[in-house]
Parts: sequence; C-alpha cells; structure tokens
Amino acid sequence: MAINFTTNDRPDKGVQEKLQLEETPLKIIPFPKIEEESNQNFQELLALERYTQVIEKIRRYTNLDTTIIGKQGLNQYMGKMMDSVYKIVELEASHRTELEDLGINLVKKEMGIPDGAVQFDAKIVGFSQIETNDFNMEKPEEPQNPVNIEQEEINDESEIFKLECAKRRCINAIIQGASKKGHYMYHYVEQEVNDIVGDNSIIGLYGTMMSVNDALYWHLPDSSLEMMAAEGSVAGKEEVDRETNPPTIKVRAINFPALIHELIKGVLELFSHQGEPEDKDLFVKVMQQEDLLHKEMWDLRLGPSMWDRIRSQFPEEILVDETLVEHQNYLITEIFKLPAKTFLIFIREVLTGSEKGKKYMAKLMKNVYENINQNEVLLGDSGEDLFDNDDDDGGELVE
Repeated sequence: MAINFTTNDRPDKGVQEKLQLEETPLKIIPFPKIEEESNQNFQELLALERYTQVIEKIRRYTNLDTTIIGKQGLNQYMGKMMDSVYKIVELEASHRTELEDLGINLVKKEMGIPDGAVQFDAKIVGFSQIETNDFNMEKPEEPQNPVNIEQEEINDESEIFKLECAKRRCINAIIQGASKKGHYMYHYVEQEVNDIVGDNSIIGLYGTMMSVNDALYWHLPDSSLEMMAAEGSVAGKEEVDRETNPPTIKVRAINFPALIHELIKGVLELFSHQGEPEDKDLFVKVMQQEDLLHKEMWDLRLGPSMWDRIRSQFPEEILVDETLVEHQNYLITEIFKLPAKTFLIFIREVLTGSEKGKKYMAKLMKNVYENINQNEVLLGDSGEDLFDNDDDDGGELVE
C-alpha cells in the first residue's frame, strides 16, 4: 500500500513506512477497512487528507514553492518560521495580558462556554517558562494489533484494558485534531490583534509560524521530534484541575496562536473526562499507557482528519447557528461518554460516513435535545443503551 500524493512533496520516509505498515500508536483503533483496489489503508487515507492541507497552507502562508522531500528543501521554510517566531515575541512582549484575555474570550465564544462554567489561567510566557519535566516520555510495551470489537461480550481483563486504551487513543487524537483549529483562529480577530500590537504584519507572521510548525510533524522523523520535546522545544502545554469549583484550565504558551490551541485542548480534555471508565484504577493504567509524548505526535498527524470527518456528521443547525454552538459541546461529550466498545463502533461508522454512522449521530443529538428540553443535567447516563431497541429500521449499534 502507499499514499497517493497530490504534489511532489513527500513526508519523512520513516513516517511513510509506519503508515504503510500501520505501525503507529493509532494501530490499536479498529479503523474501517478499505477496498484493496484503493491501494492504501485507512491511516494512509487520513494522512493524505491532512498532509494535503498542510502543504497547501505552508505554500499559502510562506509564499515559497520549494518542494519538500523529507528534510530536503525544509531549511528555507524553517528559516522563515524562526524569523517569524522571534518577531512575534518582540511584537507581543508588551501586550501579553491583552492577548491572553482576547484568546480566552475568543475560545469561550467559539466553543460556547458560558461565563462561570470554567476558570481559565492562561499566560503567554517565555520559551524557558514552560515546564516539560512532567511530560510522560516513557515507552511502555504497547498492546498489539487493533482491539477486537466484533465479540458479543468482552469480559477478559486484558481485552477490557485494550478497549479502554483504544478509546483513550481515539479521544486523544480527536482532541488534538479539534484543537488544531486553534492554530488559525487568530483570523477571527485579526483587527483586534492588529490594534493590540500596533503592527499589521503580525497576522502574516502567525501564518508562517503555524504552517511550518504543522509541516515539521510530517517532515522530521519521530526521533527528532522526541528529542526537541525532551530539550524543551515546545510551544505550549495545558492541564486541567477538576478539584476547583468550577474546574480550572491552566495554559502556558509562547504566543497567541499557541495559546488558543492549548485552550481548546484544555476544554476538550475537560469534556473527555466524562468518558472515563467507572474503574478509576483501570483509567490510571490506561493513561499511563496512552498519554505519552511520543504518541501525541501521531495524534497531531492523523487527528485533524479524524476530527474533520466526525464534525462533518454533526447536525447542520449546531454548526451554522451561533445560538446553538454550545450544543456542539454537549454532543462531543455524549460521544466521549459512550462505553468503550460502543464508542469504537460508533467512531468507525462515522469515520466512513456510512448511513449507520449518520443514524447513530442523529440519535445522540436527539438524546442531547431531550436532556435540554427536560432541563436535566446533560450527560447523566452512560449511553450504553442508546442504540438498543431501535424502531426505525436502522438496526442496533451492536448487531
């Protein structure tokens, strides 16, 4: 199998080989099967969709047309990126507080976060002020092969563990994919940013920096990315404190676009905790297995395409009606709350855009509306029986 590229650009050979062999951290997810004549597996299909976007953006924002094959041709782009990073730091230096407030308000508006629902502790800081010593860089032995979701009952502890690992891996990829939108959300507030920093060139600098950064995940080998992270070369981090009331999302980032990216991650991470298994010891083991830095780079590569496909199945009204934007959060959380096996079957169908997937998504949205209409606390049930007793000729989720 091979990726059917649309340009002469090519990612790092090691990245291509891992995709071809499906030897990535996402291999545990039971992705849809593709007809053999397509000559690529589903991970390669996701990669092609994302890589095409990345190349289009790097050309648009840098105004360079140098072909990139692995690291070859990359230096020119990296030079422009580093120039942009230092100029951004200089322009933002005396306006960080205003940009922090703008970023928080932008994310609250775009994600429909009501005032008082979440506390935000978000700061733009220097490169050396982002703590990386708590990043989990271990590489435990990984569960082999995709988890089997075709079994009627799964009671074996090791298989239950694999199910939860697959769900967590998928959720992490979705979170990274959705938060990638934050890289370019500065476009929504261009005039406000220009007014704050007093220099209209900053918008172009943001585009150069973020587009090249996205490309690095494809054109640098995994070992180089891991080394950069270990040395502290990160643009931001987030953490969620659920012990406060309301919960606190803490973000540290080196500039405005990175701040927005981390804020979105934090919000979605908060939602994702609704989907934890009841067995908290089990969930700790799952996080130790899946919340690892070397796996995050693959979430960043394939997560955006997964998120695009999932979000494309959302009901149109909650995507276009600004008064219903908060409903997207309810729907996302309903998805996260599905039991692991149900969740994985649901995701597989939605990723292919199948009629079953559309039906399942509609049922979840119906559940959201019913909870809203009944003025109940949303997401109070497990969702385990959501697709049972189907009366509309659609069949049950687990057949």
